[in-house]
Amino acid sequence: MGHASRCVTILAALLLTLASAGGAPADAQRVALVFGGGAARGAAHIGVIEALTEAGVPIDMIVATSMGAIVGGLYASGFEVAQLAEIFAAIDPGSAVSLQLPPRGGLLDSSPLEIILDALLEGRTFADTRIPFQAIVVDLETGDPEPAPGTSISRGLRASAALPVLMNPVEIDGRYFVDGGLKEMAPASFAHGLGATYVIAVHIAREAPFDPGNVQANFSRILADIVARYAHASLEAADVIIDPGLETETYMDFWSAERYIASGRDAARQQLPSILDDLERRGIELVPPGDPNAGHPINEGWRERLEAARRLVAVRERPLSVGVDVAIGGVASAPEPTGGLAPAGTRLRFGVDLRHGPLGAASVGASYARSADGLRDAVQLRASYAPLYGLETFTVHDIDLAGGWSGRAGVRASLSARLTVEAALRLPGPVLEAAGGYRAPHVWLDGTVAQAWDGWSRASLHARTAVGLVDPAWHAYTVRFRAYGALASPTTPPHEALVIGPHLVRGTRSADRPSFALLVGSVEVDARLAPPTAVADVALIAPHLRVFVEGAWHDHGALYSLGGGLALEGRLFGFVPVHLDLEVAYGLTTGSVRVSFRRAGSYPEPWRLGPDPAP
Repeated sequence: MGHASRCVTILAALLLTLASAGGAPADAQRVALVFGGGAARGAAHIGVIEALTEAGVPIDMIVATSMGAIVGGLYASGFEVAQLAEIFAAIDPGSAVSLQLPPRGGLLDSSPLEIILDALLEGRTFADTRIPFQAIVVDLETGDPEPAPGTSISRGLRASAALPVLMNPVEIDGRYFVDGGLKEMAPASFAHGLGATYVIAVHIAREAPFDPGNVQANFSRILADIVARYAHASLEAADVIIDPGLETETYMDFWSAERYIASGRDAARQQLPSILDDLERRGIELVPPGDPNAGHPINEGWRERLEAARRLVAVRERPLSVGVDVAIGGVASAPEPTGGLAPAGTRLRFGVDLRHGPLGAASVGASYARSADGLRDAVQLRASYAPLYGLETFTVHDIDLAGGWSGRAGVRASLSARLTVEAALRLPGPVLEAAGGYRAPHVWLDGTVAQAWDGWSRASLHARTAVGLVDPAWHAYTVRFRAYGALASPTTPPHEALVIGPHLVRGTRSADRPSFALLVGSVEVDARLAPPTAVADVALIAPHLRVFVEGAWHDHGALYSLGGGLALEGRLFGFVPVHLDLEVAYGLTTGSVRVSFRRAGSYPEPWRLGPDPAP
């Protein structure tokens, strides 16, 4: 028996040696999926997951950084691939960050992103993921890459995507971390630390522009070269590398997510023959084709959780910030008896707003408006306070330096995501005002009613809609329609009646006599002159040209105008909306000319020119 036992022992040792020479046993093999950064282009990782799960490739762990960490963390927590694509489209990049003035550690505060992710993930920790997962970050003090410490997935994902200078460093357990992509653009080496034996890495390379005469371009190229060197060293640990081929795509174009997902899916499918051969050679069994996350409870109710997150973002504590109020009023001109045009109404306004911080949920601001003729200079004082989400009290006071004052105070409430109501008291007068607004993706309705203490009243209804043509995703051609109807009582004072002017009919003067019944209609055609283009690698801008015709029918006759405008609209860093608009209008009936310039941090639907598609 002793001799037989020794034979069995020797045979077992021989089999173990042979198994070690040919690779680990199949049940010890672990496939890791490694995702890198890419900002907006990181949507390509969704397409890679889709292609691999369709082919039955097992995913035993995920290690990722930056935008890849956000995609990988959501999938590791149980979200289906189809849901990932919808989530990516549902989150407005502008709602995930906020511009902070003055900057504090970065230009953008990404705390809203953490709130959104925590709501989607239902507060899960790294220990709760369905698939083992690591988000790689870089210690800001030491410069060393490491898995995100702490337990919160949402805090780790935010830290892994915190691009230095652009976003604030993220504090975890008393230490500060930034984007892991600085040192580990595709952290394949960390996957082996989790026990991976086969690593599939997704590397979204970036080709920085070459323009030796441009300071920003030079900085981008040097930074890209440094990151590429680290990425090369990290990728050496990968068994296969999937490159979606997005080197020349801008990182800011979040509205091309669908195209980026397709690029990732196609690139993964091209690599599938090699991947499947490797798995077979290593004895790694495939799993049933299809998404293993299908039916996971986390996929239920995520839209409601996202809406709840928006509420939390609105009422979150924020440090004190300063907003700048700069605007140029319209220039309305009319023919003079001696010929030429006489300007009237030019006004430059400059001011500041202080928001939150020690003010809590309040904000205060002041502006000074200077008119061209120097006769209508004014100061505006304003304040607001939001005690609850969707409920805001406000007051605005305009003081004319030549004499006169008017004030307005009221409350504004959001009854739903689309319906808002407002009530205000205006002095002197007094005048009680009520307003309501309904916001659908392509239709806006606004109604107002004013009732004065001495008996006069007026009411109006404003409707707007827009129809995208040819390219609905980008609204390359858009036709907008507007209708405005108003009615005032015969006892309404002239200065309170429906004066027909630039605010209602572009390109027309204020009438000599006020109107008490008014109907306005306009048609505007907008054309995108070029696709959204990256400018200096800091903004994504699309130029637009538009023409319009407008008419007003009232109790003194009819007025008509036509005109056109040029606009630049886009996003700063892919997040912060910007809009610049120059418009010229000519009144066919009156011979008046109006020139206006607008700048805004956002442009509301359905008047958005692009590149943001309507939801």
